[in-house]
Amino acid sequence: MKKSILILIIIVIILIVAYLLIPKKSIEDDTGYVVKNFDDQIIIELDSNPTTGYVWVVNFDDEYLSLASDTYFPDSTEEDIVGTGGKQIFTFNPVKVGMTELIFDYMREWEEEPIDTQHFKFKIVE
Repeated sequence: MKKSILILIIIVIILIVAYLLIPKKSIEDDTGYVVKNFDDQIIIELDSNPTTGYVWVVNFDDEYLSLASDTYFPDSTEEDIVGTGGKQIFTFNPVKVGMTELIFDYMREWEEEPIDTQHFKFKIVE
């Protein structure tokens, strides 16, 4: 009995250490920038409801990032309900090492002012 408890404790310790050694994909540095490796895609997921006319419009520096995709996924509901929201998912590929920012405005494209703005800052490293 004592031997099986000891083995269980050792297995738990090994699993905890293994988890702590897994490299984290996104790390924020002391300047507030999220650090991303050059080979990693940047994926931003935002709540959206285009049935209201509002969509996320992104502004970014194409010297550092390229937009790979902008896709909307409606929330799954038990019934097909018109007007339910979903997620707008943006995927970017790094083009150049350096610091850059993504600015998302939630707006109707025919209006001048957004009703929400989200900022994301990234440091792309090799």
